[in-house]
Amino acid sequence: MGTFSLLLAFLAIPLFSTDSTRPSLRDWDRPIILDRSGGFQIGGRIISNASQHTLSCDHGYMEYFIPWKPRRTSLVMCYTYEPTFLDQANFVNWKFGPRYPNWYPGGQFPTHDLHAWQQATSARYFEFDNYANIVLQARAASIAADSGKVADSIVYLTNSAGGLRAQLTAVLSNTTNIKAIVAYESFGFVFPDNINITADTQGGFGPVVSRLSAELINLYEGNAEVLMLALDASIKGNTHIPFADLGNRKTAALLEKVLKSAGLDGYARGRWRDWQP
Repeated sequence: MGTFSLLLAFLAIPLFSTDSTRPSLRDWDRPIILDRSGGFQIGGRIISNASQHTLSCDHGYMEYFIPWKPRRTSLVMCYTYEPTFLDQANFVNWKFGPRYPNWYPGGQFPTHDLHAWQQATSARYFEFDNYANIVLQARAASIAADSGKVADSIVYLTNSAGGLRAQLTAVLSNTTNIKAIVAYESFGFVFPDNINITADTQGGFGPVVSRLSAELINLYEGNAEVLMLALDASIKGNTHIPFADLGNRKTAALLEKVLKSAGLDGYARGRWRDWQP
């Protein structure tokens, strides 16, 4: 199995005052009790014609789940829906195996679960179609971040090219609501235009580019770290989508540890009965 890089970029580290009745860490087998769920549109524009017909376009959609006992910080995960013929080619790229459908031995993906494979490859966006669409998606996400509807403390939790979109969202945002980005194997990184970064025919993927990004963030008084799940955390057998792997509890526990160390795991006071998107 290939090594797995994880970029942890903390854009700001606030100190939160948590509820004194904070519950202890729950058992993994206990369900999360939801207070409510729903969704809303963000960004976009409305085009009209002489016949008074209108078309809504270029907007995003956010679905939310509010626990009965919510955290102070919202986790935002971005994706969309587009099955693609590239999925079988991605079998190799995503570290599932040498060729479809031959799996690597010792991998943590549930290889005998066809439904898990379909979920991992069919419900997602086209990874990197063109830069204009990535900017369009990031602008809609930045509007959501600035609106306050998602909360004033946001952590983007991303995988693959979602990391690039989250980084660009943070750049386009006009507030400090985005506190951190946790990017699992990010494809693409945002660099300023004055540090001699040029186009790379090898692509924006891998531990070399992620370390360069972390170095630059830390240079300007940010707080970024690159963690190799296998080498640094002894979480082995990972594929490109670690939360679909059988070892996802270890990955989730590591995420909790990271959020706690950054002061981003506090509970909100009381229940968010008055919170409305």
